[in-house]
Amino acid sequence: MRWYRSPSRLTLATATLLAVLVLPGAAGGESAASCLAQLNAVRHRVGSPPVRSLTVPGRGQPLATAARNHAAYRAAADARGLRDLSAHHETRGRPGYTGRLPWDRTRAAGLPSSSWLAQAEDVITGVDARALAGVWAWTDAPYHRFPLLDPNMTRAGCASASKTASSAALGRHTWSAEVLDMAWPRQRQVTRIVAYPADNQVRVPTSFDRRLEAPRPFSKATTPKVGYVATLQASGWEAMKVSRMTLSRNGRPVPAYLGVRYAGPGLGGWVDRNLPGNAAMLAARAPLAPRTRYRVTMSGHVRAAPAAPWRPFGRTWAFTTV
Repeated sequence: MRWYRSPSRLTLATATLLAVLVLPGAAGGESAASCLAQLNAVRHRVGSPPVRSLTVPGRGQPLATAARNHAAYRAAADARGLRDLSAHHETRGRPGYTGRLPWDRTRAAGLPSSSWLAQAEDVITGVDARALAGVWAWTDAPYHRFPLLDPNMTRAGCASASKTASSAALGRHTWSAEVLDMAWPRQRQVTRIVAYPADNQVRVPTSFDRRLEAPRPFSKATTPKVGYVATLQASGWEAMKVSRMTLSRNGRPVPAYLGVRYAGPGLGGWVDRNLPGNAAMLAARAPLAPRTRYRVTMSGHVRAAPAAPWRPFGRTWAFTTV
């Protein structure tokens, strides 16, 4: 699950993006240190700077604290069968409540509102059997991927929690949650276009199961699994309008599902309101072939602000499947 918020756009419906990631048959989460190490490994691959924890004098590390609090709340609520509006929400009065929304919880943990330009939260939940491995699951899921790779999101806190409970109806199970809270420091602003999988990346998975993410990516898809999702995001730019998106293999086009927030000529039928305004994605209509090199091309225009002029961009990159 991901919730992404920019304080300067609170009134815009497009400023709040919500997704759910549930890993069936999972229990336990990676440690905070492992989470951040894995996150930085992914960021290094695409050329984004490493994240680090954020310390506020007298208040400790508010992002880590907020993540730890919400992971504990989520695991306990799930174990009791208590529903919230989403896995990002908390309900006042329930055990472990520290704030209704992610930024309420980071503020309660000591993060000054004046210190950040945007925040993002990824959540993964599961029950029983194996570790959650949140970073890799979030990286594979397109809606969750964007904050992880964003070069401006340089502060992070990660935590996991589990709760075991028994009931006559369900028996004994362990519910787990892993939470990553990220922040864009107010003093930082770079403009950079980031592609994933990274250029010349190898051992890329061949498919993505749309059922793991809600809302499900590519609403026009007719099968649960599509090819592994390729994304492009223009961090630091207010919007990206895409006019051309292609996937090819050995110089031949591969039929693909597309997703854009702002569409250029010919792409109006692929608008996805769940995407950030500066991002686009595509996936083959069927799982990719193993040990095969694919090429992605996206081009269009970006703009720095709503009233700013559109500037052209183009990006072509390739990756090889496992």
